[in-house]
Amino acid sequence: MYQDGKYIIQYCKDSVTRAKNAMQEDVCVIRLGSSSTTPVHILMQLWPEIQKRCPGIKFQVVPFENTPENAKEILANLGKNIDNVAGIFDDTMLNLRECSGTELFREPFCCAVSIHKWKMLLQS
Repeated sequence: MYQDGKYIIQYCKDSVTRAKNAMQEDVCVIRLGSSSTTPVHILMQLWPEIQKRCPGIKFQVVPFENTPENAKEILANLGKNIDNVAGIFDDTMLNLRECSGTELFREPFCCAVSIHKWKMLLQS
């Protein structure tokens, strides 16, 4: 119930955001989905160059909880609440979700592990 309640509240907030965006049709706003695992800081670092090339574009950061259900809904409905989301993808995932992606850079895979788990892994 708690997770569903959080989802409903977020969906209502997103509805208000969509309504506000609809009133600003003269401004080109790209809504960037952001969560702890899909941060937008990379695009923000590119902002000065983007602003030079496309001075009429504005970004709006749309926070979301990155759950499997939300991820499926966001990718299936790109352009409704969120226009762009950063993340890990491959051709199979893009085809499955019927969306496209552009590789901006490659980053080594990193993972945080508690010191206790790390010690257990080293001992095994």
